[in-house]
Amino acid sequence: MNLYKHSQSVAQACMGYCSAPCSRDVPAASAAACAALLQPITRMAWDKQQPLVATGCLDGVVRLWDLRTAACVKQLHGHTSAVQDLVLSPDGSMLLSGADDASARIFSLA
Repeated sequence: MNLYKHSQSVAQACMGYCSAPCSRDVPAASAAACAALLQPITRMAWDKQQPLVATGCLDGVVRLWDLRTAACVKQLHGHTSAVQDLVLSPDGSMLLSGADDASARIFSLA
């Protein structure tokens, strides 16, 4: 499966917006449904070890996307305002996020 193609699907489908609840597929054809949710993406982080991308959004939620299926597989909550930075650990097991609420969160992805 072409991971680059699927990563493009996530980006194109969301057109700069985070998607609906986890486990909902977001194919490029449903970009309008994605955009209707109005959750602009502020940051993205790509996992080098697996087909996963993390998006940080204005609503303070970090969403993890499976690039093989273009589906949101997990939502990470904890911030009360826009996520402004995301960093994945080299092995992809941890995610550090920083937000406008002056907080930093460490999430275990294992």
